[in-house]
Amino acid sequence: SNKGATPMQLMLISLAGCSTIDIVHILRKGRYEITSYASEVIATRREEMPRIFNKITLLITLETDAPDEVLNRAIVLTKTKYCSAFAVLEASCPVVISVNRKT
Repeated sequence: SNKGATPMQLMLISLAGCSTIDIVHILRKGRYEITSYASEVIATRREEMPRIFNKITLLITLETDAPDEVLNRAIVLTKTKYCSAFAVLEASCPVVISVNRKT
């Protein structure tokens, strides 16, 4: 009865939510406008048990007036300082953040 997310899907949802909160907070603190923001997580898992993640890619699509260097700094701070979900998942597999800026 597929009525909800699996525990592994919830981990990925946590990554998307945690990183979104951090990036948006950092940009807003700098008084930059965020017109749109969406994130998608793509992950692969091992075939053998335990079926842990072996790679995670977080795709962020956003429209903001923040300069590239400010956005890049927000992402670095999210990855290295603020996002606990990122730290937990990155301890077991590579986690990549890819940004697509809308114009």
